[in-house]
Amino acid sequence: YSHDPETLTPTGLYLEPASTNLMPYSEDLSQSSSFSVATSHKGAISTNAGTAPDGSSADAFIGQGQTGRHSLTIKPTITINNDEHTFSVFVKRLTGSSAEEYVTLETANYSTWTHTGTSGTFDLETGTRTIGPTGSGAANITSGIEKYPNGWYRIFMTSTTGTVNSNTGFYLNISDSNNNYGSMTIPSNEGILIWGAQVEQGE
Repeated sequence: YSHDPETLTPTGLYLEPASTNLMPYSEDLSQSSSFSVATSHKGAISTNAGTAPDGSSADAFIGQGQTGRHSLTIKPTITINNDEHTFSVFVKRLTGSSAEEYVTLETANYSTWTHTGTSGTFDLETGTRTIGPTGSGAANITSGIEKYPNGWYRIFMTSTTGTVNSNTGFYLNISDSNNNYGSMTIPSNEGILIWGAQVEQGE
């Protein structure tokens, strides 16, 4: 049974095939098998940093006053070659600062994806996607954003794998309004609340 995510008004019964979340952990960012920050990237994981959409605790990906690429690596267990996979996650600005306004999703380990690139840029102030998918696979990447109560948004992207391995996954990048994320300055303890990461086979 479905509902409007912002007003919680019921919208009717929808029957869909059962799906499996390929994330070993979807809410606990301290689990390094599912979430990590590469040594070449900036930022850190902060646990119990806010309140999740369901009222539980949510963790955050935060800055440490450095300039560089701020990317959280998302590591699902993907085993199917040459098939569509969809990554979705709930995000919210931690403090409301301008450094937290924009994020992008991106395929990680490009050589294992048939269609590589980003979701485009999501604006967490207006709840819009300001730039569409970018990269060599842009024409075959779909993405979107949905508004939820209390400043939360669900963002998602779908792309197609190639020959997968244990590093096939996604990035969540803190970016600017033009989809640039290679050199962002994120003040200490500012960043993005993250909750409910999900990767599924198909759209």
